[in-house]
Amino acid sequence: RPPRADRLRGTLAGALRQVPGWLGDGAELLRDQSMLHHLRSGALRWRVPGEPRGSAVAHGGWWLFRSERFGPRLFLPTFVERAGADAGYVAEHPNRPRLTEAFARMAKRAGRHGFRVTLVVAPSASRLHGPDFEGHPPLAEPHFTRAVRDLARAHGFAWIDLHAALRPHAARALLHWRDDVHWNLRGEAVVAEALAAALPRD
Repeated sequence: RPPRADRLRGTLAGALRQVPGWLGDGAELLRDQSMLHHLRSGALRWRVPGEPRGSAVAHGGWWLFRSERFGPRLFLPTFVERAGADAGYVAEHPNRPRLTEAFARMAKRAGRHGFRVTLVVAPSASRLHGPDFEGHPPLAEPHFTRAVRDLARAHGFAWIDLHAALRPHAARALLHWRDDVHWNLRGEAVVAEALAAALPRD
């Protein structure tokens, strides 16, 4: 995380004196959020009725699934459920009109100021890795991705779907952290290469 201004004291020497504190903060954050910490502290428990078979529930409500190829991984239940939702979830979502309005406003702003818009859609860990984990509920069609793709096309926006670029790599290695919703270093590198290849050079 970025250093706080009051820690810097306005000098390089002051900043260097604070490095041990920053490292300690980062280590504490990693410890508190790590799956190993949850396992050691007993925060993981067996699933209860209604939760996907093969999962355990971690601190904060995360679901733990295991893969013969990749080992254990935590998944956020919200993303697991969304990845399996039917088309009605997107079509009838209360924020759907706001999303449509946001695209229209962005198109108007792009026209007024002369810039191009590129929409980049990133798959969740459930959509990208879920099929490789035992007990992970089946995935539905990517209804949300299709909805925003159609909005992008309607307004003349460029379109990049990262699922196509990430999936071949995801078949060989995890591209998200085991206990987080974000890409790991390998995932970031794959995404950077995909965007560099897809975005216009000018």
